[in-house]
Amino acid sequence: IGTHLEDLIAIDSNNNMDTIQCPVEVVPGTNCPVNLTPNFFPPQAAIFDVGDTKDFVIQVDNTLTGTTQGIIQVFIPYQVGFTFEFIDSATTASTLFGPWPIENTSWDKTLIPAGILLTAKSGVTIGGLGSLTFAIQITADNGGSSGSITANISPTAGGQTDNTDDTKSRNIEIGFP
Repeated sequence: IGTHLEDLIAIDSNNNMDTIQCPVEVVPGTNCPVNLTPNFFPPQAAIFDVGDTKDFVIQVDNTLTGTTQGIIQVFIPYQVGFTFEFIDSATTASTLFGPWPIENTSWDKTLIPAGILLTAKSGVTIGGLGSLTFAIQITADNGGSSGSITANISPTAGGQTDNTDDTKSRNIEIGFP
């Protein structure tokens, strides 16, 4: 990545060889494929007591070498028995490993009846083999409820062409009081 010199070798019709150096600029992600997949990272305890609130970090990973282009969207459906919240200004999440850096400020949130739709802000990209993280804060409302937190990446998000791994879920459960 960046500009470097490449040796070019030229051989004429008399088999005379000459070497010249040419500057070549290597730009990451130019015309390279993109594949986005969500992952829950780091692991978080998924069993709640009524009233507990936990942060779940979701990392949108670009598993290929291209840089995303266009809109990146992730949908988080609501789950009965739990309250899901996206805190726009959050920069760290509380995890089993202590504070974890997140990038909630890189996302715009739209609340719809079925869940939370997150759209990466204008100009935000995910470089090749890079990631973009956010956290969803979950509060346990009703004892005995169980379900999952699910992250669904839009099939064409960021210019990706492989949408076979765009959905991941993590089971969550509330114990009885």
